[in-house]
Amino acid sequence: MVTKTALVLAALLLSQGLFATASAQATAPAETRVALVIGNGAYPSVPLKNPVNDARDLSEALKGLGFSVTLVTDADLTSMSRAIRDFGNAIKRPDAVALFYYSGHGVQYQGANYLIPAKADIQAQDELSFSAVNADQVYAKMESSGDRMNIVILG
Repeated sequence: MVTKTALVLAALLLSQGLFATASAQATAPAETRVALVIGNGAYPSVPLKNPVNDARDLSEALKGLGFSVTLVTDADLTSMSRAIRDFGNAIKRPDAVALFYYSGHGVQYQGANYLIPAKADIQAQDELSFSAVNADQVYAKMESSGDRMNIVILG
């Protein structure tokens, strides 16, 4: 669970790091800041109260830091996959700073980390590969983008 205090602290630390980098490159063109923020809490058997609120709070903080933010809440598998694809396309810039934030249920199975969509009906571990988002998909999009910096926060 991410508290509001933790979100503010993360935003402050993030801003210090980004602004320090930006000031060191004062003659370079401005960077493009792009964030995908996902907060899922509407789970059938174990709903979560905070992920959607945390995602909204972080989105506002990131906008204040100059990020173009896509906020996705209580997303199903299709919505999450589409948002990750669009995010990957948006960060294909050498000047981009990319930030991915996820808050919600997640599991690790056979060495892979999965982000669980809202309203997911997963009955067995072997269903994860086709019913949840493998976090490696996010990493692959970010790694192949050719951007300047990648930040991943899993809450």
